[in-house]
Amino acid sequence: MFTLALLVCATTGFDLANANPLPDIDAKITVVNPQNATYYTNTITVSVIVESNWGTYGSFYSLDGQNMVPIKNMTVVSREVVNPASNLPVERRVLWGNCILSGLQNGWHNVTFFLITDHDFSLAKQYKKGDILYSETFQFKVDNSRIISIIGFNAFIVTGGLCLLAYVKKHELKTGGITK
Repeated sequence: MFTLALLVCATTGFDLANANPLPDIDAKITVVNPQNATYYTNTITVSVIVESNWGTYGSFYSLDGQNMVPIKNMTVVSREVVNPASNLPVERRVLWGNCILSGLQNGWHNVTFFLITDHDFSLAKQYKKGDILYSETFQFKVDNSRIISIIGFNAFIVTGGLCLLAYVKKHELKTGGITK
């Protein structure tokens, strides 16, 4: 009987390996900003879109391999049931989050985003609290030299204008405000 059941499964295309109808976490992180580009500022707003099945998980980032920092400002953008025919519906959530990186030095930087479990659970595999479900690394470059030169040029113009104003005022005092 067992052999007959296997034979029927093999000839009808029934897939025993996919007998579990429940989807896995299927996490995804999309970085909206920063992109792999050069930024002429030392403060950058980080914006990410995080997607996952089975609820919401902790979202973190790490700048240049430093300690992970939670992305606290996360907003649910959408919720969708991904297996509506199942007795146990699974919701896919899409979240939007952002934070600010400031005091950045000139040069290339790596920012890694993480999706981390906050509890133990089992799906197609066993997950423990603190497991990294997904990570994505992006690079960007900071070049403040342009800003410093612009600030320096503006300071030069302002200083020159103030000196010229002082000279004119001094000259007016000597001549009594009369111009010829």
